[in-house]
Amino acid sequence: MNRYEKIINYDFSAGDQYWQETQAYWQDVRQVWAKLAQKNKRFKIKKKVDNQALYHSLFSGADKFKGEHYKANASQAYITEVIAKYVVPLP
Repeated sequence: MNRYEKIINYDFSAGDQYWQETQAYWQDVRQVWAKLAQKNKRFKIKKKVDNQALYHSLFSGADKFKGEHYKANASQAYITEVIAKYVVPLP
């Protein structure tokens, strides 16, 4: 059984700041996944590419495109390229 307790008196400002700086990027990630899922009803995800897990590549992109460095077209192209390396369409 999982237990959840409300955290009291914790400074969440670092997480709030991260979200403010990267939310547009993560929205792009969700959109790229949605398009991929519409196009490919079945697919599998490789555990690693070049000895790196998908989440690591996506978080690297979040760092690259955060805040004033965010450019929608570049972000979406990066995400599409990264995800394409890990996804294998299934019949």
